[in-house]
Amino acid sequence: MNRQMIKIFWGIFLYTIFATSVYAGQIVEVTCQDCGYNIGEFFLDTGMMGGADMVLAYCSACNSIIAVDQEEDRSHWVCSKCGADSSNIYRDGDELDGTTFTLHCPKCGSENLNRQRVGFWD
Repeated sequence: MNRQMIKIFWGIFLYTIFATSVYAGQIVEVTCQDCGYNIGEFFLDTGMMGGADMVLAYCSACNSIIAVDQEEDRSHWVCSKCGADSSNIYRDGDELDGTTFTLHCPKCGSENLNRQRVGFWD
């Protein structure tokens, strides 16, 4: 292989790594570090083709962690598990009864959640 071919190969390789790590959405597995409860896998962020910008949220109606589109008007959020409306759905940092809401384990209530990236989505 000549030098030009090697440069082209590395350019394509680095572009591929950069594009998939920066622009692809992430598949994240969420578990509680205190009780070990596996909350599930979630497709977060925005894929390479654009669209929804998914973030983790909490539904107080069914005590579940879900994903919602933070670019969508909040009034349109609906729990994917129980169908509750947006008045029951909270994200990290939301104000709730004068305190700042933090995601927590639906089983034990711990705020010590582990978010492990297990893949990418597009």
